[in-house]
Amino acid sequence: MIIKGPHNNIRYTRLGKTNGSCKLASPIIEVKCDKCNKVFIERCDVFDKRKKHINKEYCGQCAIPLLCSYAGYRGTHNEDGTVKLNKGNFSTERVKAMTEEEYSHFCETRKIGSRAFHDKINSDPVLKEAHYKKVFKNSKIGYVSKAQKDIYEILKDDGFELEQYIKEVGITVDMVNFKTKTVIEYNGDFWHANPRLYQPDDYMEVLKMTAKEKWTKDRKRRFALRNCGFEVMVIWENEWKNDRERVFKKLKVLKDDNWIIPKWHEIGEVVKSKKMKNIKLDKNKYVPLKEVDKYLKDGWEYGHISRKIS
Repeated sequence: MIIKGPHNNIRYTRLGKTNGSCKLASPIIEVKCDKCNKVFIERCDVFDKRKKHINKEYCGQCAIPLLCSYAGYRGTHNEDGTVKLNKGNFSTERVKAMTEEEYSHFCETRKIGSRAFHDKINSDPVLKEAHYKKVFKNSKIGYVSKAQKDIYEILKDDGFELEQYIKEVGITVDMVNFKTKTVIEYNGDFWHANPRLYQPDDYMEVLKMTAKEKWTKDRKRRFALRNCGFEVMVIWENEWKNDRERVFKKLKVLKDDNWIIPKWHEIGEVVKSKKMKNIKLDKNKYVPLKEVDKYLKDGWEYGHISRKIS
C-alpha cells in the first residue's frame, strides 16, 4: 500500500542552507509492504520496475521468490527465494548442479563474452595493460616475465604480437604471428613443471596438480592450436638461461636471412655472474659474464655439481 506518492527530499549544504548549491534528490516513494507490513522508502524507478514484474506492492525481500523467474534473479536465487551457493557467481557446486542443457548454454555464453572482451582489450593497449595489471597484481600465473619481453623484442619487427587471444581455440598465447600462424610459448620451469627438473608424480602445490597432469594440460593446449593451423614453438626457461645460443638458432628460422645471431649474454641478461661447473676438476664457480665463453672452451659447463651427504 502506497503511503506517500512520488516526492523529492531537499538536499542541504553543510551549512544547512538550501539556496545556491541546493539540489533535489531522486524521486522517492513511501510504501507499506502488503506481505510483511514493513514500511519502507525506496526510489520510484526501483519500486515501479519491481511492481511491473510482479504486480504487487512488496518490499525487495518479499518480492525475491516472485522475481526468480526473471533473468536478473535466476542466477542468484532458487525458485523458493533462497540464495544460491556463492550467490550465483561461478563456482564448482553451481556447475555440477546444472543440467546438460543449462551447462551447454553456460559454456556458450562464457565463450561469447570472452571473445567480445578480448576483442575489446586487444584493440586498446592501454586498457589491456590496465586489465592484466589488475588480474595479476597478486599472482605470478600469466605474468609477462622479463625473458618473454626480451624474446618479443627480438621478434616484434617480424610481425609477432605479445599476449594475444586466439578466437578459434579460446586461448591466450605468449606471442603470435597471425600472418604466418606461428605461436611461441615461453614456459617457466616451475609453472610448467620442466620435465628435466620434475618427475611425473611430483605434486605442484601451487598448481594443485601433478607434473604429469600439467604436461597433459599443456599438450592438449598445443594440440588445439595445431589443430587450427598454428605452428607452436616452446622455449623453456632453463633453455633460455643456460643454452641461449640454441634458442637463437630456433628463432633464426623466424627472422631474416641476414639476421646476425647475437652472443647469448647480449640480450636480457641482468645477473653479473653465471654458475658453472667442471666435473673433471670437481669444482663449482661463479664466472663473470665476460669470461663465460673462455670457460666454456676450457671444458666448463653451465650449472653446478650437487654433492649428497651420505
